[in-house]
Amino acid sequence: MEFQFENALAELEKAAQISSAPNVTNEERTAAEQVILRFKKSKDGLDLCKFIIERTKSEHLRFDAAQVLRDCLVANWDRISETDIPTVLAQQLINLMFSSDISYAVGRRLASVVALIVKHRAIERHGQDRKELVHHLINVLGSTGHPFMIATTILESLIAEHQFVSASLKSDYCFSFDLHFASKKNFENDELLVIFEACLQFLNSYNGGRENEFERILRLTETILFWCFTNTNLPQRIMVVIENDVYPVFKPPMNWERVVTNSAFENIFFDLHLKVRGNEALVVRTMQFISQIFSMSGPLFPGRNARLGLLARLLPRFIGFLELPNKLNREVLGLSDVVRKVLLVHRMATLNSIDPNVLEKFFHAAGNFTCSVLQDAVIEESIKTDDRVLRESSTRLLEAWTNVLAEPEDVPNCVMPISTSVFNNYLHGRLAAPLGFRPVANLDEDSDDEEAVADDVRFRDQLQTLGLFGRAVVSQSINTLIDVLSQLIQQFQSLASGNGGHNFGTTVTELYEDLHWVILISGHLLAYESENETNLIPKEVVQLSLKSCSDAKLSALCVQNAILLQPLPEGNVDPVIKLISLVLSFSEYERRLVEVGLSQYLSPELSKNVVWFLGRVTGVFYCYPEAHYAEMSESFKGVWGKTSQISRLILDSLLVRVRNCLSNSGEDDIQVEAVQLLTALTNSEDKEQQALTSVEFKPLIQLINSVGPNKRDIPCHIYQKAVKSLMSVGNFSAKEYWDELLTPLSVRFNNFFNISSLDKHREDVRLELVFLLSGFIGIVSSTDSRVAVDLFQRLIPLRGNVASILSAYHNYTDIIQLCLTFMTELGKRFLSFLSNTHAIEIYQEAINVTKAYAVHAFGRKSNEKSAEDDKIYDLFLLFDMLTSLLTKDLLDLSSDTFQNTDAPRVSGSEVAVHGLSMILPLMNTDLFQYPTLSDKYFRLISYLSELDSGVVLHMELPIFKNLMETVSTALASSNPDNFNHCCEFITCLANHVSRNNLQQLESSELLKAFLRMFFHMALTVTISKDSLTSVSNVIFSLISAYKEVYEGTAQEIIGAGKTEKRKEELQKGFQELTGGNINMTAGGDRQSRTTFRVRFEHFIHIARSSLDA
Repeated sequence: MEFQFENALAELEKAAQISSAPNVTNEERTAAEQVILRFKKSKDGLDLCKFIIERTKSEHLRFDAAQVLRDCLVANWDRISETDIPTVLAQQLINLMFSSDISYAVGRRLASVVALIVKHRAIERHGQDRKELVHHLINVLGSTGHPFMIATTILESLIAEHQFVSASLKSDYCFSFDLHFASKKNFENDELLVIFEACLQFLNSYNGGRENEFERILRLTETILFWCFTNTNLPQRIMVVIENDVYPVFKPPMNWERVVTNSAFENIFFDLHLKVRGNEALVVRTMQFISQIFSMSGPLFPGRNARLGLLARLLPRFIGFLELPNKLNREVLGLSDVVRKVLLVHRMATLNSIDPNVLEKFFHAAGNFTCSVLQDAVIEESIKTDDRVLRESSTRLLEAWTNVLAEPEDVPNCVMPISTSVFNNYLHGRLAAPLGFRPVANLDEDSDDEEAVADDVRFRDQLQTLGLFGRAVVSQSINTLIDVLSQLIQQFQSLASGNGGHNFGTTVTELYEDLHWVILISGHLLAYESENETNLIPKEVVQLSLKSCSDAKLSALCVQNAILLQPLPEGNVDPVIKLISLVLSFSEYERRLVEVGLSQYLSPELSKNVVWFLGRVTGVFYCYPEAHYAEMSESFKGVWGKTSQISRLILDSLLVRVRNCLSNSGEDDIQVEAVQLLTALTNSEDKEQQALTSVEFKPLIQLINSVGPNKRDIPCHIYQKAVKSLMSVGNFSAKEYWDELLTPLSVRFNNFFNISSLDKHREDVRLELVFLLSGFIGIVSSTDSRVAVDLFQRLIPLRGNVASILSAYHNYTDIIQLCLTFMTELGKRFLSFLSNTHAIEIYQEAINVTKAYAVHAFGRKSNEKSAEDDKIYDLFLLFDMLTSLLTKDLLDLSSDTFQNTDAPRVSGSEVAVHGLSMILPLMNTDLFQYPTLSDKYFRLISYLSELDSGVVLHMELPIFKNLMETVSTALASSNPDNFNHCCEFITCLANHVSRNNLQQLESSELLKAFLRMFFHMALTVTISKDSLTSVSNVIFSLISAYKEVYEGTAQEIIGAGKTEKRKEELQKGFQELTGGNINMTAGGDRQSRTTFRVRFEHFIHIARSSLDA
């Protein structure tokens, strides 16, 4: 036997040498790799692996042999478990590791084998072997050098072997989930605690040096502090989800009480941090340790009082950390994270139960720390660096305070001065001297990619939180903003009027930056961030206005003078109105500079933010819904009320500003914000009535109607949004207003069709079509349930001509995509509300569009660089269009639904399947590499199978084969979303076959192969644990539909067993899988599916073990 092993070793060593040698032929390298591969796949080489590990001098071969040894143990465990082979082997491996100088990688692999054996023995022998080994290794930790390193390596592997039950089930199927779970629980209750105590003892006595040994202990400690402790009451699926948490909360069990509740416990980590403060890499880890200590919960801290006791113990030491000088950036980040945990995890009402002196000291320390970080972050912003640690720290700290400020009734008085300090520090950090301390920007430096992102996007979270700080001390913050903004506007007017715009250099650049930030901060203070819901004036702002007892007439005069660019009145003006008036006056000043041709001296980003501010504020204040407010100040009523003359003046002024931005700015960002401002001025019924009677509204409509080639130059996507915004005005009550937009657009469209075919490909004509399609898309996307039917009647010019346009302009990608987008919006916005007759009209046009695209795309070749991307986006839009056709099948709110009509009805699913049949020949496997496209496609077929499996099964056979090939490709890919969509698709089809006895259909025959495929996947570990439920459901449905195929598959799998005993085990496993009281007729029922899923997971465990042996 030894002679055979020596020959095998010689062959493998030679193969390992050849495979890594540089000067060998491909044939020699391939042959050598085949030798190694055969060895790796072997499952019955325990003795050979042991011989190789002991004798070989090749580290690579020893590494591979260790992995093969582990696989052999798993495959043959039930055969050798009752012998002493595993115990002897583990001891031999341990002796080998301690006695020889092996690499760390090989040591880890050998240690994992030892850990596997010890874990298995612990399951079978109640943990005695594991306990003895751990105590032996702990004793070794008293030494240094090689023994210490080997001991920690084995401990690391032992911990890793028990850490994740879900991972154990994948690589170690000798035992069931329950046994792995019990093993983990026993380990963490006993041996893990012993290892943790040893680590704490080492860290407590550590005084520098022994870097490698210190690193190993840190790793062990880190793993234990981030350990996911077991919970007896959790089911398997929930346990798997919890174990996937990257940063779990530290929840030690009850028998850890002696260690964890000792006051010396947390001091070890605080003291350790002080010892390593000079090392930034170590500081990161020690701060993580402290953060985990603050997060402790679980059975040792069962209630509010216990957690408060822990917090009261930790805060005094932590306050000292916040006050430490010369903090490293990574230390600041760690401290920020702890402050964030303290303030976000505990509500203010809970924190108030702590000793008031301790709490006040903590708030003062955290407040001073926050202000310090904000100041340092400003300096960091001025330095060109990729490491934005201080910005991240400031974001975390600002977020931390939101939980405190969200409960103003429970906030102690000491927090208000902190809020003022934080607000002022942030504001002044964004202002240049003399108003603030922002460093002067270097105009010669190129901005990096991140700085190309607008500040309102980069700092969105910070600005939203700062708005909360400002509202907490609303009087001081608004008055501060008024003072700063007044000075900045005066400085701007002085520069603009005195220099005539000719000396705009560094000074004005800094001024624009200051204005930019003040306006951003003001906008976030005065209004909440809100989308698709009624946005109200913040209550703090309303209360400030009420308490100011301002002069309503003087406040109204302030707004009027701002719009007329006259000096703002002094006196008792409402502070909120004065702040908004300052921005209104600056906006008006900007507008007039643009009109006299001085726009080149203005800052586009500042202009964008001014328009953004006006849209954000007027969307909340202008024509506010009176019913939502119990009380409102007279000043607000006189300026913002729907019957106020000043509100009409504001509307007229802002509509002029919108028109000015759309016609003169030339900046896309400004025009986008202008459209948003227009929407804010017209998004309610009261606002609609005001807009329609404004003298400035009709010129705005005329401007939009004049957009086109050789006319007004506005980008198509902005023109589309402007049309949508203007059309939405008529949705409340004034539908007759639509004609002012629809009639000119229809006339232009009819004129386009009257152009001769020779002229239709002229550039100006093509551009005119692009604008026409963009306009109609804007009209269609403006609709809602109230007006869908009426608006559809007025879309006659384009309704039946989309396919002919696409066919005529099939070589122009932009027009193709606009046509597809129009049809998609038509389906999404209208189908649910239209009668069956009108729905059929949309269905027919969609099919015509799909056919036109398919005819011209088939066989198309292009040398354009963007051709592939264009095709992918075209197909994405086509699948989106077909998906939109399912809208009526999902939700039908048309009058036909509530009346018994004899109108013909066509299923959207049938139409979508017909369209899909035309597109499938254009698809190839390469296109599924694009996640967005593949996701849209597989979602579509999943919806189709769910809504109407019969239609899918009755597709033409060649097309259905293509469809199933795409499904097979997705099942073999690594995309979990596509995999699950395909499982849903096959499940629905199989259920339909089962319930309707359609096994004889030709398309049904193609489903049978998937039963074998899924069994193969399940038994060869090629599916993730997360997809196991989907696989269980699809196999259940396929068995229900094809019982004979299932029986044949079962016999094939049973026949693959290498011994009679294995075959008997597989036979029993299949009997238990579908036997008993489980209902598998006609797709079964919910209870049967649940029972099957539990049995299936157990079956996989048995089958894998039997087939690998």
